[in-house]
Amino acid sequence: MKELIKGANAPLAASGLIQIHLKWQALAGDIDFACFALDADDRVPSDDWFVFYNQPVSPHGAVRLDPQRAAFLIDLDALPAAVRKCVFTATSNGGSLQADADATFIAAPTNGDCAIQFRLTEATAGGSLLLAELYRYHELWKVRAKGEGLKLDLAGLSRLFGVDVQDEAPKVDPPAPVRPTPAPVLASPPAPQPVPPPLPVRAAPPAPLILAPAPALASPPASAPVLASPPAPVSSSAADPPTPPIDRHEKLKTYATLAIAFGSLTTAITTLLTMLITQCHR
Repeated sequence: MKELIKGANAPLAASGLIQIHLKWQALAGDIDFACFALDADDRVPSDDWFVFYNQPVSPHGAVRLDPQRAAFLIDLDALPAAVRKCVFTATSNGGSLQADADATFIAAPTNGDCAIQFRLTEATAGGSLLLAELYRYHELWKVRAKGEGLKLDLAGLSRLFGVDVQDEAPKVDPPAPVRPTPAPVLASPPAPQPVPPPLPVRAAPPAPLILAPAPALASPPASAPVLASPPAPVSSSAADPPTPPIDRHEKLKTYATLAIAFGSLTTAITTLLTMLITQCHR
């Protein structure tokens, strides 16, 4: 096994599988181990190339994490050409990490070739630690010992390498319970006002019936006076007294007077009937 000091590097393999073991004095549950597969700009090609406890496998299965054993399995042949290096980190759950000589990084090919080991010989303070990196060099993959402490948590370390980390949503107090607004009390509709019946339409009174007055009876023409015959000479013999002659002129005058009176009566009756009919229609 080849030993490296801080800042040194050594070739490891050209292809095949590489096992990475991380040993720490603290319990594995207190340390989060991660691997960032980076491009030439030291940025992850995508968030899928950030391998940690919540995402233990990268695309194509090129990088796999076994969090129980604090170990990674790297398939060099499955890494795309855009990936230029793999950086291995350790982050303390409590926010402060103390590294000492009991922290060890080991990289070993699975085919049995010579393994490389890097042991930390100096204490390092900080929230995170860059342990080592596996990087391309021409046709080979080499290991460089880092041992650099950073005052970053896992989220800050992820942002450093270009991972899109969503900030935790700020705690928002639950909204106050909404009191239901009582339904408005609807007033009873006013009772319908009685509609007065329509006034009877009074028909126009008929035209008053005017009776034509009865025609007045014409007075009969006066007859020519009748000359009385001279009385016969009274005989000396005893005889019955003569019957006095009838005055026809006086009789005609009587008839005429009656006719005029009858006409006046008829006119009066007609006028009275007309007045009564008019009063009835008013």
